[in-house]
Amino acid sequence: MIIIRYEGEFYSGFAHGLGSLYEPKTFDMYFGEFTFGRKQGCGLKFNLDSFFRLINSGLSVKNAWLLSKNEIKKRAIYGYFHDNIFLSENIQIKYPKIYKYCNIEEIRGVLCELKNILVKTRMFQFKPDTLIFNKKNLDEYTFLTLQDPLRYPFCTEFLAPGPVGQCYSIPNDSKMIKEMFKIAKNYNFIYNQYNLSL
Repeated sequence: MIIIRYEGEFYSGFAHGLGSLYEPKTFDMYFGEFTFGRKQGCGLKFNLDSFFRLINSGLSVKNAWLLSKNEIKKRAIYGYFHDNIFLSENIQIKYPKIYKYCNIEEIRGVLCELKNILVKTRMFQFKPDTLIFNKKNLDEYTFLTLQDPLRYPFCTEFLAPGPVGQCYSIPNDSKMIKEMFKIAKNYNFIYNQYNLSL
């Protein structure tokens, strides 16, 4: 069984557009463009093997990153990918008169846009599940949807991202507010531990 983690844009069930792909078996991480499930376009690929080896030897995440980041940067590849294969920074595709060049500025632009897309996709990752019902006839069907981005259960609308959530106040429940502060503090701690800059 091959387990991979993809975050980003989809089209017809395929990774399509901008996204990130992590393959735990090989420790490869790819950020860039996809076309119908394949790496195609400008992107950046690096291998985290040395980082995870240091963690497995007992080092903290922070120390492991400090010791391995230069090696990871040195082995990183960036440029043009075609059909899951890294070709080069400046290549001519076999089709006549079609050139594709990914310079560093273009790759930076792709990575900047991808960062915004990843923030949006993570907004809906852990939102509460929702009951969907047929408004015309409530007896007809009712079922749970998983992570529906548009529908929120009653009294959880304040969890909606952006301006929608700002239209609803947090319930006046001291236990809930205390729990939310505790979770926010925990997320902040995790963010500081794992938010590693390249």
